[in-house]
Amino acid sequence: MQSPLSSPRLSRKKARPFSLPVLVALLTLGISFVLVVLVVLGLSLWALLRTHTVVVRIDGDRREVTTRAHTVQAVLDELQINLVEGDRISLPLDSIVGEGQSVEIDLARTVVVTFGSETRVIRTPLTQPLDILNSLGIFPQPDDYLQIDNTVTDLPSLANWSIPVNEVIVRRAVTVQVIDGRDSRSIRTTSPSVGDLLFELGIALYASDALTPQPETPLAEGLTITILRSKVVNIRADGTTITLRTHAPTVGEALADANMVLLGLDYVRPSAQTLLESDTTLEVIRVRETILSENAIVPYERLSEPNETLELDQVQVLQQGRNGQMRKDIRVRYENGQEVARQDLGESLVQMPQTERVAYGTGIVLRSMDTPEGQLQYWRKVRMYATSYHPAALGGDNITATGRVLTKGIVGADPTFLPYGTQIYVPGYGVGLVADTGPWRGFSLWVDLGYDDENWVSWSSWTDVYLLLPIPNNFPFVLPN
Repeated sequence: MQSPLSSPRLSRKKARPFSLPVLVALLTLGISFVLVVLVVLGLSLWALLRTHTVVVRIDGDRREVTTRAHTVQAVLDELQINLVEGDRISLPLDSIVGEGQSVEIDLARTVVVTFGSETRVIRTPLTQPLDILNSLGIFPQPDDYLQIDNTVTDLPSLANWSIPVNEVIVRRAVTVQVIDGRDSRSIRTTSPSVGDLLFELGIALYASDALTPQPETPLAEGLTITILRSKVVNIRADGTTITLRTHAPTVGEALADANMVLLGLDYVRPSAQTLLESDTTLEVIRVRETILSENAIVPYERLSEPNETLELDQVQVLQQGRNGQMRKDIRVRYENGQEVARQDLGESLVQMPQTERVAYGTGIVLRSMDTPEGQLQYWRKVRMYATSYHPAALGGDNITATGRVLTKGIVGADPTFLPYGTQIYVPGYGVGLVADTGPWRGFSLWVDLGYDDENWVSWSSWTDVYLLLPIPNNFPFVLPN
C-alpha cells in the first residue's frame, strides 16, 4: 500500500485558471480596440460624406460650390468642366481642396492675329489684345494700324482694352510720297495699298487721270505715287461731293455750270468772285438761323429752424419748397446742319422759387427699457451701421484714441456725432463707452464695437443704437445724412 504522499494522482500539479483581474484587463483592452476602430472608421466615413464649399472662378465668374469632392479634378468633373489646350488653372488637378479653397480658371479662346501679310490662328487664355500680341513677340508702335474686332483703335486704347478680343490686325506704318498735280506731300500711313491710301486721303481719280503705280500695288517704305490730273473742280454741297470739269473763270460761274444755287444766307468757300484754279475744292455752306428758348430750374432754398415742441429727430414741413423757372432766348446759327454759333438774347424769370421751411425737434424725452444689464434710461435711438474690431485686427494695437485699453465695452464712432464719453447700448452687444474713432466711412451713422481678441464677435449690419444718460453738452440736434 502506497503512502498518500507518494500517490501519483495526488502529486500531479493542477493547471491554474486566469485570475479575475487579468480577465478584466483583457476584456477592457479588447473593448478599447474595438472602440478605436469604430471611431477611426466613423471619422473616415464622416470625412468622405461631409460637404464643404469651394469657390470656382471661371474667367472672373465666381461660383460657390457645395461638394463632397476632395480634389480639383473631382470638383471639375462634378461641374462638367473639361479643360482643353490653352486653358489655365491655378492649382494642379490632383490638388486636395478643402473648405473655402479657391480655384481660378482662365479658359482659352480662339484668336485670329494678322501681322502684316501673315495671319495666325491661336488658342490662348489671354483676353487683352496687347498681352496677346506681346506673347507672340509683336510689339505695336504708336503709328501702326491697329484693328480689334473690326474696330480701328490706337496704342493707348489698345493698352486699356477691357473686352475679350477675337481678331487683331497690326500693320506697320510706312512713309510714301504723293504727287497730285502741283501738290506734293509726304504721307505716313498704314494703308495696305495705293488705292486704299488714295481712298483714305479722299483723292478721287477720273477717267482722264493717270496714276502710277497701279491702285492694287502694296505700299512700301519710300514709294512715290504720281497723279497726272485733268483740270477739275470738286464741289461739296448738301452732304455730297461732285466733280465738275469746267472752263469757268470764277467760283461763282463754276457753281452756275453745276446748277448749284445759293439761297438766303448761303455762301461758298472760297468766295464766288475768286478766280478758279485747277484741282480747286469748293464748299457750299448752307446757312439757317433759329431762335431757341431754354428753360432753366431756379432751385429753392431750404431753411431749418429748431422747435422745442417737437421731439428730437422729428421733422415738420412748415412750407413746401418749389423750384422757380428761368427762360433764356438764344439765336442759333447752323452751317451745313452743324451748330456754329449762339447769340444770347437775354433771359427772364418765369416763376419765382418758393423757400422751403422745415422745423426740427429739439425736445428730449427720457425713456426706459429692460435689458440683460438691467433697466436703462435712454434719450435717443438712432439707426446706425455696426461693425466690430479687436486688437489683433489692428496689428496688436490695443490703445484707443483716448488712451483707453481696447476691450469689450469700448466702442469707436465719429466724435463729431457721438462725442467721446457718450454711453450707448446696442442690443446683442451691451453697454459701450465711446472712447475711440476710426477712418472716415463716408457717413457718420456708424459705430465700431470693441472686443478682446478672445471674445471677438463679427458685426456688419444696421442696428438700433440707444444713447444713454448722461446727455452730452454738445451734440447735433439734426442727424447727419
